[in-house]
Amino acid sequence: MTGTLYLPKSCPLQPIHVVGDKKLLKNIACLEACKQLHKIGALTDNLVPDIIIEAAEVQEFGNLHAFY
Repeated sequence: MTGTLYLPKSCPLQPIHVVGDKKLLKNIACLEACKQLHKIGALTDNLVPDIIIEAAEVQEFGNLHAFY
């Protein structure tokens, strides 16, 4: 079985096309998207978005580590 994962237009990746078992197709597509996003630097090694917080934003919102 084949499937395609369409990402938002703002995403730098093209649609992800995968082939696999019907029960695992969503998982396979998501894993492939994570791999490709990591490869282009959009995800860190912990598979979280690589977001740079500007100093002004940190001052405006306070210490964000309190939420983690």
